[in-house]
Amino acid sequence: VEKDSRSLCDSTKGSSIAFPGSNGWTPGASFITLMIVGPPDATGVCYPTLEAEAVGALSADEAEAALAAVTLQPECDPTPKAVAAHSSEEAALSADDAKAALAAMTPRPECNPSPHAVAAYNAAVEALDAGDAEAAIFAANDAVKLQPEWPLAWSIRAKALNDFRLFADMLASVLFLQFIGASYQPEADRARASLQALFAQLPGFMERTAGSDSDDRLAAWSELQEADPTSLQGRAAVYNEWLHDAQRLREAEVALAKSGGTADEGNGMDSYAVARHTLTCLQECAAEAGEFRASELYKPPPVAALAKGGVSLLQFLQIRRPNVPLAAYGLGGMERVEADIELKIGLAIELGSDPSVHSDACAHYERSASLVGSTRVYTLWAAATALDSSLPSHERTAAVLKVHELAVAAGIWKVVEQRPSFLIPGLTASAWHDPQSFPACRMLEAEFPRIREEALSLLQQDSDSEAPTLFRSHDSTVLAGGDWCDVGLYYNGMRNDQNAQRAPQTSALLCSDSGGFRRDCTSCSLGSAYFSLLRPHTRLAAHCGPTNARLRAHLGIVVPQGDCEMTVGGETRRWAEGKVMLFDDSFEHQVHNETEEARLVLIVDLWHPELDTDEKRLAALQHDEQRQTYRGVVDRSFYETTTLRGH
Repeated sequence: VEKDSRSLCDSTKGSSIAFPGSNGWTPGASFITLMIVGPPDATGVCYPTLEAEAVGALSADEAEAALAAVTLQPECDPTPKAVAAHSSEEAALSADDAKAALAAMTPRPECNPSPHAVAAYNAAVEALDAGDAEAAIFAANDAVKLQPEWPLAWSIRAKALNDFRLFADMLASVLFLQFIGASYQPEADRARASLQALFAQLPGFMERTAGSDSDDRLAAWSELQEADPTSLQGRAAVYNEWLHDAQRLREAEVALAKSGGTADEGNGMDSYAVARHTLTCLQECAAEAGEFRASELYKPPPVAALAKGGVSLLQFLQIRRPNVPLAAYGLGGMERVEADIELKIGLAIELGSDPSVHSDACAHYERSASLVGSTRVYTLWAAATALDSSLPSHERTAAVLKVHELAVAAGIWKVVEQRPSFLIPGLTASAWHDPQSFPACRMLEAEFPRIREEALSLLQQDSDSEAPTLFRSHDSTVLAGGDWCDVGLYYNGMRNDQNAQRAPQTSALLCSDSGGFRRDCTSCSLGSAYFSLLRPHTRLAAHCGPTNARLRAHLGIVVPQGDCEMTVGGETRRWAEGKVMLFDDSFEHQVHNETEEARLVLIVDLWHPELDTDEKRLAALQHDEQRQTYRGVVDRSFYETTTLRGH
C-alpha cells in the first residue's frame, strides 16, 4: 500500500492494510498486515480468512496484544471508524495513534453464518413480513444463539423487538450491536421515540383507569395493553374482564341446563375454554413479573462475552425488561400487581376446572395474601378451602378457621366472626342490636297489620299462579338446599316501581319521613328492602354480609312452629310475628327452615347508627354513582328505578 494513498487493492487475494507503529512511514517500521486469502462465495458475499503478523519495533507485549486483536475475523462490512481511518488523507499515524487504532480493533467475530443460522434468520424475516413479530423474535433469538457474532441476526432481532413493542429489550442490546458493527441506529431511535410517546400517554391512561365510568376504565386498560404489552396492570385488567365473561357464560350454561336446554341452544362459547385460556395468559403475566424483577438485578456481561455465546448469551436473551421501570408502580405497587395476578390465577383455576381443583387455587390465593392481603383474597381462599376435596371433610372446618385467623392477624378483619368484604374501621361491632332503639324498627312493628296484609296478598297471588313469578327464586352461593325467594322493593337506594305498585302501602312507608325511613333506611346505597320467603326445608349456609355500614331488620310476618331459626355471631334466635329482630349481617350468620311451612319476613336495611351524618355516609360509599344516588334520595326524595335485586 502506498503511503500517500492508503487505498485497498481491489484484488481478492494479496490485499493488505498497514498501520504504522511509529511516526512516519519508514522502511522497517512496525506494522500489521492482514492478508485476504478467501474469494467471494457463490452469492458474491465476501467471507474473509485472515492471517496476522506483527513485525518491527513493537515491544513483545504490544505485539502480543496486536496479534490477539486480530485473531478473530473482522466483518466484511467495515465499521465507521475503520472507513474513516482508511479514507483519511492525514499524515502517517503517530505511535499513540497506532496504539489507539489497535485498541479500536476490538475482536471481530466471523460473519460466516451456518446454514441453520441462515434458516433461522430467514424465518425471522418471513415472520416479520407476515406481521408476526413475536414469532420473529423467537426465530431471531435462534439465529443469534447459533451465530452470536452475526450482525444481521442481531439487526433483525432489534426490528422484531420494536415491532412487538419491547422497546427496553431492544435498547438493552445497543452496546453489543455497536460491538459487532451491526446496523442499529434507526431501530434505536425508533425505540427511544416510542418510549417517549408511551411515557407521555401514561398520565392520561392512569387518570382514565381511575375514573367512575367502568366502560372507559376497561377501554383505557385495553389501550394501555396495546401501547405497552409489558404493562402487567393493563394486561391483568383485560384478563379480569375475560374472567367475568367466563363467569357470565357459566351462569348462562347453568340456567340452560336447569331449563332442559342443550349446548346447541347456547352462544357457542364454552366457559371452561375461556377460563383456561385466561389462565394461560395470567400465568404468563406471573412469569413475566418474576422476569421483570430479575431484570432489575441483572448485570449484563462484557459485550465480548456475549460474542462467545454460551450461558451469558442465553441469559441475556431470556431476560425480559419492562418498558416502564418498576419504580413507576409506586411504593409496594409491584407487590399489589403480583398479588392481583395471583388472585386472578386462583379464580381462573376454579372456573376452568371441572370439578374445580380447589387445592391448586388455594395455593395461589395464599401467595396473593402473602404479597398484599385483602378481604377479597382471604374470602376466596376460605371458600376454596371449604371445598378442597384433598382435605378430609373433618379437617376443612379447621382449615377455614385458620385462614380467617390469618386474616385477623393481618389486620383485614377485627374478629373472626365479622368478615365483610368492605370493612369500615372504627364502627362499633355487635352481632345483635336492640330494635327499640331505632325509630324505623318501632314504626315497622306499629305498621305490622298493613304490611302483613300486603305480604299475604302477594303470597296468595303467587300460590294461585300456575307458574309463580312474584316471589322469584334467588340462586345464591349460600343456598345450601331448598328455595329462597323474594319480592324486591328497594335496592341500593333505588326503587322497583313494578313491585311498589303491588305493595303500595309498604313501599310508601319505606320512602316516607315517618320513622326516618327515607333518610336512614332506603337512602342506603349499600342496602335493600324486600319480602323474603324461605320455603320448607330451606337452609342458608354460614355467610357474612358485604359491609358493616348497615344493620339488618327482620319483621316477622309468617313464622312456622318448629325448627325455624337464625344464628348470628354464634347466638341463635327465632322470629316472632309482628316483632323486629335487628342484627349486623357482616357477622357470620346462617338460617334454616326445616318445617313443612314457609317462613315470610320483611327485610329492611338501616345505616349503622354511628354513620349518622351525610358526611360520614358519603365517605363510607366507594363510588360516585352511589353518592349521587344517596343525595338524590336525601335531598330531593328522588328514587331511580331498578329491577335489580340483592341480598
